[in-house]
Amino acid sequence: MNETLENAAIVVGKTATYGGAAGAVLGGLTISELGITIGAIVGILGWVCSQYWSWRRDKRSAAADHRAAAADLRDKAESDLRMTLMRTTGAPIMPPAKETEEAEHE
Repeated sequence: MNETLENAAIVVGKTATYGGAAGAVLGGLTISELGITIGAIVGILGWVCSQYWSWRRDKRSAAADHRAAAADLRDKAESDLRMTLMRTTGAPIMPPAKETEEAEHE
């Protein structure tokens, strides 16, 4: 999916460059004005792209933080339940081994 987005960004960049060049030719801009225009377009596109990727990074980071917090809550709840059962029954309650869980699912 990242390659698709990168390819789209490349196409947008090329389109903006060629569009700016065509506009300069049709509008009769001098080379200095053309350079300023293209520079402004590239700068704006670069800023927009960086903002978009920053937003995506923040979104992924928030999702990862949420998953980690949920896992911590689940582990604490399981630990509290085991301690309560141990206090009540007097026998240690151990989690099932990974091999046992895999065999049960098959």
